[in-house]
Parts: sequence; C-alpha cells; structure tokens
Amino acid sequence: MSELKEMQRTLAVASVSTALLSFSLWVLSQRQKISSSPRVAKRFAVTENNAWLDQASYNVVTAICDAFFPSLETSDLTLDKLFTATDAIDPGLRKHCIKIDQSTIKEHRDYLLRGALDINLHWVVADAIGKLVTKEERFQVALMLKVLSTSAGCYMVTGYPVAFQDMPLAYRVKAMEGLRDCSLAPLRVFYQTFKRVVGNLFYSYIAEHGAANPNWKELNYHPEETVGKGKARTAEEERKAQEIDRLLRDKVSYPSVYNNLTAGKFVAVPTSADADTTDVLECDVVVVGSGSGGGMLAAQLAKAGFNVLVLEKGGYFRAEEFKSWRESEAFLHAFEKGGLCSTVEGNVLVLAGSCVGGGSTINWSASLRTPSVVQEDWANQGMNQFRQGGKFDEALDAVHGLLSVNCDNTHRTPAEQAALQNYTHTDNHGHCGGSSPSGSNSVCENNQNNTNLWEGAERLGFVPEKIPRNAINCVDCGHCCHGCPYESKQSTQTALFEPLLLDPQYQIEVIPHCTVKRILYEDTTNTTVAAADGTLHPSYKRAIGVEAEVRVFDKNLADMKVADRLKAMENFTGRTRKVLVKAKVVVSAAGSLHTPALLLRSNITHQGMVGQHLTLHPVLGCGGIFPDQETRLASGVSMGVVVRQPVITADFDFSKPNSTRLGANKPVSPPVGDARYAAVLQTPPAHVGLMGLLLPWNGNGLTTKMSMLNWRHSSTFLALVRDQSQARNRVTIDWQGNPVLHYDITNQDKALMLAGLEANLRLMRAAGAKMLYFGHENFPWFFCGKGVTPGAGAAGNAGANNNESRANCTSPTNITRTPFTSTDDERFEAYIRSMRAEGIQTAKMNVFSAHQMSSCRMAPSPATGPTSPSGELYEVSNVFVADGSALPTSLGVNPMVTIEAMAYMVAQNVASRLCEDKVIAQKVRKFQEQKKW
Repeated sequence: MSELKEMQRTLAVASVSTALLSFSLWVLSQRQKISSSPRVAKRFAVTENNAWLDQASYNVVTAICDAFFPSLETSDLTLDKLFTATDAIDPGLRKHCIKIDQSTIKEHRDYLLRGALDINLHWVVADAIGKLVTKEERFQVALMLKVLSTSAGCYMVTGYPVAFQDMPLAYRVKAMEGLRDCSLAPLRVFYQTFKRVVGNLFYSYIAEHGAANPNWKELNYHPEETVGKGKARTAEEERKAQEIDRLLRDKVSYPSVYNNLTAGKFVAVPTSADADTTDVLECDVVVVGSGSGGGMLAAQLAKAGFNVLVLEKGGYFRAEEFKSWRESEAFLHAFEKGGLCSTVEGNVLVLAGSCVGGGSTINWSASLRTPSVVQEDWANQGMNQFRQGGKFDEALDAVHGLLSVNCDNTHRTPAEQAALQNYTHTDNHGHCGGSSPSGSNSVCENNQNNTNLWEGAERLGFVPEKIPRNAINCVDCGHCCHGCPYESKQSTQTALFEPLLLDPQYQIEVIPHCTVKRILYEDTTNTTVAAADGTLHPSYKRAIGVEAEVRVFDKNLADMKVADRLKAMENFTGRTRKVLVKAKVVVSAAGSLHTPALLLRSNITHQGMVGQHLTLHPVLGCGGIFPDQETRLASGVSMGVVVRQPVITADFDFSKPNSTRLGANKPVSPPVGDARYAAVLQTPPAHVGLMGLLLPWNGNGLTTKMSMLNWRHSSTFLALVRDQSQARNRVTIDWQGNPVLHYDITNQDKALMLAGLEANLRLMRAAGAKMLYFGHENFPWFFCGKGVTPGAGAAGNAGANNNESRANCTSPTNITRTPFTSTDDERFEAYIRSMRAEGIQTAKMNVFSAHQMSSCRMAPSPATGPTSPSGELYEVSNVFVADGSALPTSLGVNPMVTIEAMAYMVAQNVASRLCEDKVIAQKVRKFQEQKKW
C-alpha cells in the first residue's frame, strides 16, 4: 500500500513538473513571438518633472501613449493594412462620415504620421499626473504601471507574458482593448485614466504659451481667431485697461495685501513679510473660497461696511490670460486637479473651478432659476424661507439684477437669426448690442450645435427654451469655459470683486494661492444655533479664525508677461508662509468638495454627517455627425438651449405618438413617474481637447484619428439629471487631508440617465445627423437613414407656467417632421433597446459632472444635516456655509444662481451675527450713514 502511495506521489509530481515545463515553454514561445515585432522606438530618461516613476514605469507610460495614438504610415504599401483594420466599421460611417479612402488618407498624411511620441506626449502625461493628482492617487497609478512593467505582472493583468513596454504596437493595442472591456472595474478605471488624459492632451497640449497644437490645422480649430473677434481698443482705452489690470494684480499680491492689512485698514499683528514666522491678521469675517457663493457673500458684506478677507487656493486670472491661453492651459490653471478630478470609483469625471471666481469664472454662463419643484421640496422639509414668494425668491431676483442675467445674449432661433441678417449694430469694441427687430441682442454668431437641439426638439414635439445667461455685450467667442476674454460674463470676480477692490471706501481683500488648513475654534457652553422651527440648539464650540498657507512668489506676478506668469504658477519656486487669521465669523465657501474636507480637517464631523449626501448631477452625452454642417462647437453661444418640456422622467414613454404628447395650443401632458426628478437636455461647448477626452477609442489608431476630423461637423447634446440623495455618496479626506469623492450611481438615477440619453439620441436623429454615438467605449455607432426637413405646419407650443419660466425665454417655431422609413425606424429602435440593455457600467460609459452639491447640506434640525437654515453649522457657532455644499438636495439645473441666492441670504444672517458685537455694529452704522443708506 505504501509503495502505491509513493508511486501516486511520484506521478503527481511528474505531472505538475510537465505542466510547469509546458507552460514555461509556452510563455517563452509567446514572448519570442510577441517580441519579434518592432517595439516602442523612442525612449526617454526619467527627469525631475516625472520623478514619481522609475524608468521601467515611465517606459510603460510611453508605450501606452503610443498605443492610443501611434504614428501611421500612409504609403501605398501600408494602405491595405490600414483598410483591413477598418473592415468592421459601418459602411455608412466610412462613406459619409469618416471617409476612409486613399485620397483622404493621403490628404491627411502628416496628421496620420504624427503620433503621441512625436509631440512628447508621454512626457506631458507623466508630468501632468505627477503634478495634478494627490500622492495617494499617484501611488495607485505608479503601482499599476510597475506591475505592467514586469512580464509576470503584465501576464496577470493583460494575459500577455511580456512586459508592456516590450510589446509591439499590435499587442499593446489588444492589451489596452482588454483593459477597456475587462470585467474588473479597477482595470477599466486604469484604462480610462490614461485614455482620458492622452485623448485630451493629444489634441490640446501646446509646447509653450502662444504656440499651437500641430493637430489643430487638420481639425480647422483656430482659437487665436475665435478670441480675437473684438475690434482693437484705442490707445487711450488700452492705456486705461492696462492701468486697471496692473492695479488689480498689485492689490491681490500677498505683499500688497499684507501691507494693507497692517496699515490700519484691518487690525493686524505687525510682522515682517520676509520673516520666517506666522503672519497674524484680524478681520470681521474671513471667507474661504471666492466662487459663486463666496464671491456673492463677501461682496454683500463688504458693501454693508464689514472688513472682509477672502482666501482662495486658486490663482487670479483676467482677460489678458483668457485671451491668450488655450484649452490645456485653462484646465491646468483654473480647474480642480487640472481637470483630472474623479470619484474614487472612477465612474464620474468631475469638473470644478479652482481660481478666483471659482465656477462662475469658467462655467458655461447658464443662469437658471431654482426649479419650483425643488423649492417646494425644501419648504416641505420645514425650511420656510424657500416657499414661493418668500425670502429666497427675493434673493433670486436680487442675484439676477446683480449679475445682469438676461436672454438678450443667448441663442437665437432660426427666425431671429434671419431677422438679424440685415440689422447690425456694434460698439467700438466689436461687441454686438442694442435692440434688434426680433427683440434679441444683435450678436455676431449663432451656434449650429444649439440650433440642432432646438430644431430636433421641435420636430419631435418637445419645447426648447433659451437659457438665460449672465453676460452683457457678448461677442459669441465660445470661450466661456476658459474664462471670458471680453469681461462680458458677469462672474463674481468681474461683477462683484473687482469693482469693490478698485473703490477705496470698501474694506475687502482677496488673497489667491492661499490654502486654508483648518478652522480654529474654542470651547464654550454659552452659544446657541437656531433651527428652522426657531428652537435653539447648544453649540459647544465657537470659531475664532483659520490657519492657512499662502504661496509668496519670488517676483511680483503683475510685473510678468502672461507666459512667465503662468510658468511661475505652474513651477512654483517661491516661499510658503503660514497665516493665522483671527475673525469674528468664518464662512466656508470652498465648494462641495473642499468645504467638507476643510471641516473634516478641523475635526468638525457632526456625527459623521459632514460630507454625506454628495450629489453631482451626473451627465451622459451623445454625439451626432452632420457632414454638411459647420457646427462650431467651440464658438458662438456655448450653452444657449435647454429642453425641459415634456418632463423626462425615468418612466418617460417615448412610444407615444408626438401628436398625443404635445399639440398646438395644448397643455403639456402630465409626466409619468416622479416629476421632481427629471432629465434636462442641453448643449455644451466642446473644444478639441474635451472632444478627444470624450470620444470613444475603438482600438484603431486610424479610425480614432479620422473620427476626430469630424469635430467641425459634430454636435453634442447633454442630459443632466437631478440625482437622488444618498448618505453613502460622500466626501472624505485622505491621509494628507485632500478631499476624496465616493459616489455610487443608484439604479433610479441610472434609469433616469438612460431616459435622458434616449431623448437626446432621438432629438439628434430628428435634427438630421448622419451618424449617432454616445459616450460608451466600445458600443457601435448608428448610421441614420433619411433625415428630416423643415416644412410648414403646426408644432407644439407649450410651456410651463412656473417659477423657472420667469425669464420668458421660450420661442417655438412651426416645423413638421418628414418621417424616416419603417426600416430606418426599426433599426433605430433596435439600437435604442441595445443601448438600454447595455446600461451604465463603471468606466465603460463616460459620465461626468460639472455641478457638485449637498455635501454639508442645510437641514431643519441637527438630526438630518450639519448646516442650519441660517447657514450656520449646528456643531460650531460662528461658522457659516455659503456654497453648493449647503444645498439641501440637488436641483436638476445649473446651480450657480441658486448658490448665489443662498449666499445672498446667508450674508444677511452673517451681518446680523456680526452686529451683535457693539463695536462692529457702530462701525457699520457709521459706514452706512456716510453712504446715506
């Protein structure tokens, strides 16, 4: 028996040995096979700027960039190979949209030959990740790169037993496709991280300020022409503009602010600005953040006579930067993490402002009132100030006036545009203004992307509306998203801060490049915070100031040219000074990402509620190709059209005939499902970098590049949804105190997002698109059959008589639909069913957010939220919240005006609290008497 067991063990060992030997021989053969083709030709040494990587990992970055955008030979000998790689493409797409043929390929030979490595993109990508993301995120990326740089690690991840950097191009492309389609979400997230960064920078990166990306010529993208639309100033106007520019830049430089604070304007402990000590400053109120909320609140308090100090972690930029910088520079300097901010799950890309003015500086200018159903929700929770006709409505009206919200500087309907063809009035700056026959502002350029949404909506019986915008004398340059080059956009910086900074009677200072580390408070048992019902809740902490760090540059930024100024900010080599600000009241207006992070760093948790209930307005986009149109995605009014009627709920029935959904002079049919949570349809600006980021990569360098050539003929629609509140969706902090976003898209929200996507695909098709696609990484595109044409007849003429329609911006026209053939309709309906069956999976569907809300939500009692209806924290008295984090729920529309109205109300409560101090109250009364208020 023992001999039998011994024999069995011997046979088992022999079998295992044989299997291992066979596997080893297979690995060796595969390595020889894979390595027999040319590898990545270019190798560059690790430099100081990308020292977070070792050499092998850096070579992986190089190989990844080359896989996404390789250099494609276009000689006659290789054309057949290129065509073979595109055999699976829809014939309609090849013929009508991408036009992959020998003549087209030869015409774009230089473009196809130009790969990522030819513009040193591997260095740029490594540098961007090294500079812009947190150490924790950088460590995770570096770990994955290290795994791929070894044969064993690459085999475990990709199935190929060769280090990634040693694979030839074809295998690297297959490996990236494998990561894209992998069932493991973390691997798809890794793929998306590089696909987004590489796709964006291949089309937006410039080697130096003032240069052009070599791909722009092929795409017919000329930003230098778009932002140079206005007429030149006279010599005297230019002199005055430069004088004001210099004065403002001097005023926000830290040495200047410090001198002002220590010269009696504020009370401050005198210290040397050059000493290695902590600067101690005192003021009535310190405001952390300068965006929509912080800017509005600070301006109102300063105008009331209080001493206000605003601390902003981002930089200070003006028209001089906005006119001359390009997309990649705008993202680097004015967006959170340079545009690389994402949820920790990797399922949502988050765009947030990080500069003076915050989101109001770089948003798309949409200025929509708070929907009435949202105000009703909040009022029903017990916060009566939000009831119709109450204080909040008064605040909304005030904000509209302060920021010049209007419908004269927005989209024009086709009828209005035709009426303007023979009417032109421009001022001496090239600004188009004045009353026109149509009642619309006589602006210079319509945007076909907005027109497509408008016409597609009307042809299917939906009701498009003009979006009110906070712009005056707009020249339609299309660069709202990078900062307004003409100071037409009435951001908090332009409309509120700068006029006060230029007027010596107001006591307000702004310190950019200043990061607040924590809020300082003292223990007390003698303060209370009022809830919505008037009951007083004891607060055992009282704020006394903040602790911050400010970057002090070696040279005054005002003395530098734009290129040198941007370079100094990007590669900071100055000193960091500690600042202690003593204040009667602290206002956190750092946004829904950084307000909870600041509170958590200050050990203010409100029993774990701080950071919870984060909402993001998740957005899905779809695209359409109009080969015969110049859609001008990067010019004209960026976002001028919205579709909100009929109400698109998760249960919206698209099968209803149009005539029964909406009819001429008939009211809108009641919505199916919960009408409080709906999708709204809009148009975004889409410059080439953003398009490169969002355009699906199908594993073929030729098809990807040729698809991008249709940028000039593309339309893009968005579906923004009001997401439902979940406590598990929250902001936490990492070991360095940086905000970490956790966000799970619920099944209810997914259903609503898919309904919005379906609506946009239907409207895009109705507008006449030849090809449809959406932000899924490997879902097939749809080639449309016959389109629709305008004609005579009646169309829906319905609108909502509610709070948000006060701007009176609807203007329907008469268009009838020419039906598609039944075969076309059947194919399209099958496509829609397939889209819905695919659903929304992490890092497969591109979802992004430009609005962050509710992470320190206002609540009627401390049991349901950390912020009281007055804006004051329940846990710490004299700390107020005045940004999107205080919104009780998400809105379902752009939140800028709502945040500003909220801050307007909170400013009144802060003023009342400050005036409890008799000395401050007397000072304010004296100031107001002098102004004869």
